[in-house]
Amino acid sequence: MTTADNIGIDVFTCCLAMQLNITIMKLGPGILKILDKTYPPSAMCTARFKNIDLAFKTDVEGRPVLLFIGKLDATGNVTGERFVRTLKTPADGVMIKDHWEHKGKAT
Repeated sequence: MTTADNIGIDVFTCCLAMQLNITIMKLGPGILKILDKTYPPSAMCTARFKNIDLAFKTDVEGRPVLLFIGKLDATGNVTGERFVRTLKTPADGVMIKDHWEHKGKAT
């Protein structure tokens, strides 16, 4: 088990071209369990998973939609990575799409 697995993140390296390497991060099951809960609507919430800090913004229904994952600094900001959640629900209320997308660095 790697260190990345211990904090709930799977890290894969993809090569786009011979000289261009990018890192794609996928949220692990431990973090997804925290993010599947309902929180106060339209609020900024914080949580801690093992040795990493999480800060997330919720929508009007209390579902996390914006995630900052990394280390909390003295000013209360999380330095690390940013993820955005895509939720698609038609009028009948059945969830048809729910996934997290890595958007890059968070400073």
